[in-house]
Order: sequence, then structure tokens, then C-alpha cells
Amino acid sequence: MIIPCIDLQNGKVVQLIQGREKALEGAPPLEMLARFSAFPEIQVIDLDAAMGKGENNAIVETLTAKKAAESEEASAPPTAPSPSAPAVPTRSSSAPPPSPPPASTTISSPPSPPPSPRNAS
Repeated sequence: MIIPCIDLQNGKVVQLIQGREKALEGAPPLEMLARFSAFPEIQVIDLDAAMGKGENNAIVETLTAKKAAESEEASAPPTAPSPSAPAVPTRSSSAPPPSPPPASTTISSPPSPPPSPRNAS
């Protein structure tokens, strides 16, 4: 299985050489997510968090939410939206804030069936 990766540094999609030197800067994170939409899983690495030089939590959360929504849309039967449903989910003010995501996150779609067994000979 091939899992594409989005590496984030300073809010941008990058590719590093030997984990240090920036080789290139890619398209904006949401555009990269759209390019990888055909893949059931996408790995997101927050290089700033991994290197202890900051974080890109808001971008990681946005990418995770967008991929999760795409996965739900792909697996759910089509239904008409409810006019009474809120457009944006709300969180109780007494609830604690969500914990920050890890430096590396793999965003998954629903699992696919296991591959057929191969002959051991």
C-alpha cells in the first residue's frame, strides 16, 4: 500500500533533504489533500512539532476534519440535509479543549477488505 505524506513546516507543505534542508515547497495544505483524495490514508507530519520548533496544530486539525468528512461522505448513503441541524458543531464551554494532535498523524478512510492470501511456495 502506498500512503502519501504531507510534511508541514511553518504552515507550508515542504520536502526536506536529510530532514534538515528544504528541497522544495509544495502547494497549500488543502490543495495537497485534494490531490491525494483517491488514497484511503494520508500521513501528515508536523515537522515543527517533531523538531520542537513550534506547531501546525490548526492545519493538522483542518486536514484531519476535511479527510474525515470526505470519508464519511464516501461511505454514507445520500440523504437530504436536515433544516434544523446546526451548520457548525458546537462544544460546551465547560468541556476541556481537545488535546493537540501528535507530530505525525495518519488520516484513514474506512478499511478496505484484506488482500487474498498468496501461496507460500
